[in-house]
Amino acid sequence: MGKRHKRRSAQVGAFNSGPSGQRYQLLTTTNLVLPWSNWSVLSTGIFGASPASCTHSNVTDLRQFYRIKSP
Repeated sequence: MGKRHKRRSAQVGAFNSGPSGQRYQLLTTTNLVLPWSNWSVLSTGIFGASPASCTHSNVTDLRQFYRIKSP
């Protein structure tokens, strides 16, 4: 039988690492060695005065990596 993974939810956390008004993408992958162009977009937004946060639902792998991309 194949391996079954439980679906989980992960709190990515609060982040504020860009100038107010600048757009960002929160990227995710389970394979850290993939080029960034192959990572999936989990969330998009615009940096503001308050930290942003995100919850990643449907996490199926124990290893999950995140990255903020901003122009």
